[in-house]
Amino acid sequence: MSEDSKSDSKFHPQGWIQDASQYLEEVRGEAKKVVWPSLVETRVGTIGVLVLVAFFAVLLGVVDFTFSKLMQLLLPS
Repeated sequence: MSEDSKSDSKFHPQGWIQDASQYLEEVRGEAKKVVWPSLVETRVGTIGVLVLVAFFAVLLGVVDFTFSKLMQLLLPS
């Protein structure tokens, strides 16, 4: 098979369907190798993220409120 006929096969549906099929088989094989976190690890991680998000939301709210009051004092209308 020459190089030209190899590259031409990519433009035919059968060629890219085979490539897509092979790719999906490889993806499935790699997904089976993944070590997924346990339910407890997932819950702990989720709670940790939610706590951090809440903390930074409050922190940014306090900073915003402080700067807002400071600007009102410095620039009275």
